[in-house]
Order: sequence, then C-alpha cells, then structure tokens
Amino acid sequence: MPKFSQRQRYTLAVLCSLLIAGLVLLSFPAPAEQNVATYSTPANYSASALQTVIGYALSGYYASAHITTGNTATVTLTLVETNLVIFTSTFPAGTFDIPSTPITAANGGTVFLTITSQNQVFTQMNVVAKIFHTVTALPYFWAGAGILGLTGLLTLAIFYQHTTAGKLARKILPVEKAGLGWP
Repeated sequence: MPKFSQRQRYTLAVLCSLLIAGLVLLSFPAPAEQNVATYSTPANYSASALQTVIGYALSGYYASAHITTGNTATVTLTLVETNLVIFTSTFPAGTFDIPSTPITAANGGTVFLTITSQNQVFTQMNVVAKIFHTVTALPYFWAGAGILGLTGLLTLAIFYQHTTAGKLARKILPVEKAGLGWP
C-alpha cells in the first residue's frame, strides 16, 4: 500500500471536503410557503360580522388568518361546496392567529371566512387571511453547483494535469501556489 505525502493527504482532504459540501448544499431541502390567495379587510373596517370568500384551495393546501378585533369574536372557516367546517373557535378581544388549517376535502373547495362578534355588536376588525401550500425549495442549489464545479476543476488541475482540460484548469486555478498537487 503506497504512503501518501503530507501534501497528498492535504489535497485529498480538500477535495473530499469540497465534494461533500457541494453535495450537501446541492440537495439541502427547505420548506417554503407559496401563497395561493390572500384577503385583507379595508383599513378601519367596522361591522358586527364579516363573511367573505378567501379563495379556492385544493386538498393538501392550508388556510390561516391573522385577526385583530375589538370584541370577542367567533371565527369559522368553511368549504362552500360541501359545507364542511374546517375550523371554528371563539376568541377574546385582541390579536390572534388561526393556525394553519389543512384542507382535507378530496376535491378541495372555496374557503369561506366568517367572523361574528359577540352579541352582534359592531366592532373594528383587521383581518389578513391566506390560502397557501408548502413547497420544497432548494435555496442553496446554486452554491452547491458552484462548489461542485470548483471541485471538478481542481480534480482536473491536480489529477489530469497533462491533458488539455487539465492544463486549462491549471491556468484558471493556481494549485501549486495553494499547496495542492500530485506528483
């Protein structure tokens, strides 16, 4: 078994580290929300009830809302086509969030938001509701592709230095000055 010099071990460590970093960054998934429909009340909206369509949602999508009311309110999310109640709860006056509620109906449906104040009293409301779905994004894809490209150039410059591609890579990357190389 051949012994590697200190320089060769260093070169292999750099190439392996770059390869692993590039592959990890290339395939590092991250969930991201993609809004499908958004609804918000006009400024200083005041009423005893709010009844509005947020939008259409397919199965597997989510509905959520951020609500501020001046009075206790009952909030309900319903799918219009099936009259399926997907969320209902009573909240005290103040600011609250409806958690991300999944749309479970097989064909989805139109999400209908109802907010009713206690005792039908007029109250000021600020509502921002949205329908969204979660997609998998690859935010570091380009960084991973760049690192893998650099690793490929280094590999050409170090191990294939006598080929045309290797000579070109050595002109681009100063491998000797960096202390990398292979005899």
